[in-house]
Amino acid sequence: MLAYSQRVHVEQSTIKPIILLGVALGGMVDGIVLHQLLQWHHMVSHPTPTIAQFKWMVWADGLFHGATYLLLLISGVWIWRVLLRHSLPWPTHQIIGGLLSGWGLFNLLEVGVGRLDARWWHGAVAQSQSASLSGLA
Repeated sequence: MLAYSQRVHVEQSTIKPIILLGVALGGMVDGIVLHQLLQWHHMVSHPTPTIAQFKWMVWADGLFHGATYLLLLISGVWIWRVLLRHSLPWPTHQIIGGLLSGWGLFNLLEVGVGRLDARWWHGAVAQSQSASLSGLA
């Protein structure tokens, strides 16, 4: 049985890879759902892109996806190494809290660093959807 101070150290060393996993999962959901499926925004956005601009948008999204997969791999290896070193079970609240903290950190980073032109993207999607719906009538 580990002493309290040893257990606290183990718990502190296990939260960092879980937070990193939360950042990676937040990025993957953003990239897959918002960039690819809904096409609400891209890493580099243009209101009316040309073919060359669209290629650049897709390329930048691909770099973003690659970075999120890399973070996923790094966090997975890190978690695996922590599990090999410590035989303590991880508390559920620590796993959930770490994942949510990482996801929130991703969103803060995305708003602060990611898209500075986010003022128009959702409005552009709503406008294009209403235009395509009006064409159905």
